[in-house]
Order: sequence, then C-alpha cells, then structure tokens
Amino acid sequence: MRSALSSWPLLLAAAALATIGGPVAASSPEPPLAGIRGARRSLRSSADDDPRVLAEAPAGSGNLPTVQVYVKASGNSPWLERSARLMRECTSTAPEGRVTFMFDNNNAENVDRLGLEFPNVEINHVDGTDNQGGYKTGDGQSTAEATKAQRIKTRMVFMDYRFNKLRKNPADFACYLDDDMAFNYQNLQADLASKMKECHPNCIVGEIFGNAEGHPWHYWTVGGWCMSHKLVREIGELLAKNSDETLNWKGSDDGGFNAALRYKAEAGELTLSYASSDRWFSELSIATLEDDKITKRT
Repeated sequence: MRSALSSWPLLLAAAALATIGGPVAASSPEPPLAGIRGARRSLRSSADDDPRVLAEAPAGSGNLPTVQVYVKASGNSPWLERSARLMRECTSTAPEGRVTFMFDNNNAENVDRLGLEFPNVEINHVDGTDNQGGYKTGDGQSTAEATKAQRIKTRMVFMDYRFNKLRKNPADFACYLDDDMAFNYQNLQADLASKMKECHPNCIVGEIFGNAEGHPWHYWTVGGWCMSHKLVREIGELLAKNSDETLNWKGSDDGGFNAALRYKAEAGELTLSYASSDRWFSELSIATLEDDKITKRT
C-alpha cells in the first residue's frame, strides 16, 4: 500500500490480513492515565496544564492537513502479525509519532519488541482490553466483555490525544482505524483535505452508513473514522465527564459509539457533520477494477 497513485483507494479493508479484532472500554467516566502504558514513553498529566485551554491545531504543511492516526490492535496471533504488516507497509511515509498502535496487554513482550523495529511508530498498551475479540465466540458474556473493552480503548484514544498529542504535537485530524484497514498516509491527508469544505469544523470522515431521514437520524462508521481536531476535543471532554450509561453508549465502538454521539447532537451538545468518502473500503465494501478505474460496491 505504499503506492502514491491517487487513483488507488485511500483505505482498504485487507480481508487477507485476517478477521477484524475488537478493542475494550469502560462504563465509567474517564479512567486514570495509568490505564495506558507507553512502551517507549510514559503518559501523564498535570493539573496546571489543562489540554482544554491549549491552542487550536496548526494548519497542515502546504494544503494538506496534519493527521494523527490511531490503530486498534491486539497482541494475540494472528492479529499481531497483521499489525506488523501495517507497520511495514503503511507507516513509512508518516512523520515520526503520527501513527500510534493501541494494543491490549496480550503478548506484551513481543509487541514491544516489534515496536523497537519501527521507531517512528508509537506503541501503547491499554489495560482492561485483553478480551477485545471475545464477541467472535457467540457467547453473550464474552460479547458484553468485548464491547466493554472496545469502549475502554475508544476512550483511551481521546484521552491520549488530549493529554499528550494536544500538548506536544496537535493535528488537524485524529483517526481511529481497525487493524484490518491498510492505509496510505499521504493519500489519507489528501482525502481529508478534499472533505474539509464539506464538513469543517465538525467532520467525521470515513465509510458512512445510515441516513438522515429516520427519526432519530442515525449514521455510523465501519472500519474506523477521522475527526477534525475541534470535534475530537469536544468529544474527549464529553467522555471525561460522562459514564457510558450517562451517554447511553451501549454496545460497540462503531454503531454504539455513533449512536451515543447522535443523542448528544440531538440534545444540542454536539454538532456533527458526516462526510462519506468513496476512497474508504471497509469489510462491507468490495473494490473492483473496471476500465483501469477502481469502483466500489457495498
């Protein structure tokens, strides 16, 4: 996926990599920073350095926005091998520190060893997310534990951005992708730049499903999303102040998460602007080559 050809998809659900593995989450307000362990750095906050009052994100270089990418990952096999492939093929064009893999604590030593091979990539371990793939068993309890784990890891993405990236290296967009979503960093920048006029400053970009005709309206993302800096900060503050129950956040980190955002939007607490991109290919899409052009079927 190193090709810089703009005619190729920005993101592709690489089915050959393996089936999707989920993350983990909390049913309480923002967990302590100790919930994330950095393999090569520590994560901590200071009461005197509140990220909510820091400057807005800088403009990207040239006409391209800056992008912070988070990848939902697992240390278990075969998902660790999938993350290794992403590191080899998808992160070489990204600036140092602009791609962060959010792992569980499974197989932690091998995960950290892998991270040393790719010093431009950040590795974080998120406590409480070891059963993030449990929904695949069909067992009700395992599914509940897995979706809880997904909520924990989603919260930690926003937490890491607010308490670390926002201070040292804020971006115009933050993205959270499943580990089966191969990506070209420069194409991702270009795609987000093309969507800014459509949705700025409250963008949610990705492969969007749903419609605005029902009541209540409902959109959701598949395979991941990218959000504008302003929206990431606002949602991060909402997550810090509210439990999953208060947010009415039930289930997963895709449909369930977007439903929780919808409730807040209907209450007038958020403004959401969804922008669907034809260059994103999730597990629900098929890419075909016709007349030397890539077409998409969902």
